[in-house]
Amino acid sequence: MLKKRWFINAGEQRSFESKVRRGEIRPEVLEFRDHSDADPQASADSISQKETDKKAALIEGVEAAKEAAAKKAADAGKSKEELAAEKLEADDAAARKGAVEATAAADKKAAAPFCPPELAGVC
Repeated sequence: MLKKRWFINAGEQRSFESKVRRGEIRPEVLEFRDHSDADPQASADSISQKETDKKAALIEGVEAAKEAAAKKAADAGKSKEELAAEKLEADDAAARKGAVEATAAADKKAAAPFCPPELAGVC
């Protein structure tokens, strides 16, 4: 197995060597024992954080799938009219929420003093 490091350019080599001196490179990488897909220059903390984030995303996906299955089972007994009415109510609520947010943004913009485009960032 190849046991020699190669670098694209001298800057990359200097960066790697400075990280080795500071102890930021994992020992598995230095001894060529690392067989993971992780970036060799990534710290152990960042790798464990990514693993934790992946597991959390997977759990959220499983929960969302369970909710979707439960909703589908609950909707199975409803008529087309009831489903259409629920969809219409949900769309109406989303439209009301969007209108309230747009009004709030317009009020905030109207409350700000006028600033000509030439002076944007100055006033």
